[in-house]
Amino acid sequence: MTQSIEIARYKDTVYARVSGLGNFNTAGPFRGYVEAQIESGARALVLDLGPCSGLDSTFMGTLAGFMTVQLPGEDAPRGLDNPAIAITVVNQNPTCARAMQSLGLQAILTIRDKPVKVPPVKLEKLEAGWLNETRRIKLIRDAHEKLVAFDKGNAAKFGPFLEALRRESENKRGE
Repeated sequence: MTQSIEIARYKDTVYARVSGLGNFNTAGPFRGYVEAQIESGARALVLDLGPCSGLDSTFMGTLAGFMTVQLPGEDAPRGLDNPAIAITVVNQNPTCARAMQSLGLQAILTIRDKPVKVPPVKLEKLEAGWLNETRRIKLIRDAHEKLVAFDKGNAAKFGPFLEALRRESENKRGE
């Protein structure tokens, strides 16, 4: 199965369906689309994981990071006590559930255990991939920093990785 994200907006809700792997290749376009929709007034995200075969930490950190986006006209990013967008995960399989639980996301996302039929909105496929290495590194670093901020237990999992990403970012700036 190929990896893809199909996505649409209806009123104040973004609907997204992940097929195949939700990973760092799909996280960049997903972030760009959702953050643009948040900026223009979307306040809910329904994420359908029915056809998803797995999630990596970059994708999950990107997803969680939507909650703390800075809204237009506000002086600071939102916090978990007043998130920028409400996220509901539907139709997850056991593999995706384990991945999200391993990073503590069940504590900050609404997860529907029973199957949910997503409204018949016309979904468009986002193109996966990256424009440049600097943006890729920034997205991966941001995602993992969010995971650590949301659950301090993730610091042990990602601390050395984040340090390596910081050094790589500094090396890129020096080139």
